[in-house]
Amino acid sequence: MTNPFQNRQPHIENNQLIRTPQREAYLALSEYATVQDNAEREVAIVLPVGCGKSGCITIAPFAFRARRTLVVAPGVSIAQQLGQDFDPSNAGMFYQKCAVLTGMSLVQ
Repeated sequence: MTNPFQNRQPHIENNQLIRTPQREAYLALSEYATVQDNAEREVAIVLPVGCGKSGCITIAPFAFRARRTLVVAPGVSIAQQLGQDFDPSNAGMFYQKCAVLTGMSLVQ
């Protein structure tokens, strides 16, 4: 099975449906991921309330061209919300709602 995080080019940088803090976080993560000297495996992004942390979490795997992604949430309700944002069967999922991936099926 192909991996959309590695094989698809997300529409993020000039996407007006994605909030500015989300785009800036994605660009910072992408830059961090390209630097070979980053010995640290952990990186943190701090966003204020209402800036779209859930959306930032859903686009972060594209910045790293991740093979797998584990999202840990502090509670059941947040975990359910994040699950819906990643779920391709959900018409309101983040990638579709914000036109991050367009054209082909999400798993192609």
